Amino acid sequence: MESIKLYKKSAKWLFDNLEYFDPRNESKIADNKYKIKAFMELLFVQNMFYPQKLFSSSEQHIINNFIINLINNMSFYNYAVRDPDMISVLPTIIEFLLNQNQQVYNIEKIEQLIEYSHGLSIKKTAFRRLDLAYSFKKAGLKNKFDSLNAIYPLTTLGKNGNNFYYADIDVYSITHTIFYMTDMGRKATPEISTLDNLNLLLRLIQLYILEDNMDILSELLICIKFLHYDLSKENIKLILDEAVAVLKKHQKQDGLMLGPGVSLSKRDTRERIFRLNYHTTMVSLGALYLYE
Repeated sequence: MESIKLYKKSAKWLFDNLEYFDPRNESKIADNKYKIKAFMELLFVQNMFYPQKLFSSSEQHIINNFIINLINNMSFYNYAVRDPDMISVLPTIIEFLLNQNQQVYNIEKIEQLIEYSHGLSIKKTAFRRLDLAYSFKKAGLKNKFDSLNAIYPLTTLGKNGNNFYYADIDVYSITHTIFYMTDMGRKATPEISTLDNLNLLLRLIQLYILEDNMDILSELLICIKFLHYDLSKENIKLILDEAVAVLKKHQKQDGLMLGPGVSLSKRDTRERIFRLNYHTTMVSLGALYLYE
């Protein structure tokens, strides 16, 4: 019951700061690329939990209209032409529009951009390649990337290296690999839902509780749910209950969840607070929603 209150509080904080997801707004601390990244993450979380909704019906209606208005009034394609790193926003937009039964235009034009973009040919880490391959697949776009199954063995998780030590970037690779390979929990993956991987995730959850990193902790909690493990065993339940209790402890009264290493001062502007913390608040919202 308590976690329902928690996720609704975080949802309200994000909704109350919706204006900062608009890349058209002027900013003293964020360039266009960073502003578009925030908008893309809003889209990403909408797609991630579809058809479930993290926001109330009235909030979700306003958010959908907000997103569609931005898509119709900004040329994200032109941004992608100038910067290959921005190309990934295009399939994310298409997936959102398809989910909302909206018309999608310029598919062939986008596929040509993907085909001829030199930036996409530059060698990327395996989980970043998995990220692109997944996005293109969800949007139904023709592309030159290998399949998810072909890329998976090259990832940190796919190499089956149950290492004693992982850097944060390795753990992000593990969580995002699980996101994509399970199609955000929609697809059964017995080859990944192994006992070794369950033990790995539980060990990492305990580590990131000690690290006070609510960002990665929330992603790990989401992964446990996406892999559809039996979580009824007492030792597993104790760890997960502790993790949710830690999220509760770190959530501010207004629903904000501070990013790793972030501290606030009275001089911080509302926008600066948003930029530093929206991602962690968003991912913790997803975790708390799943553990309601």
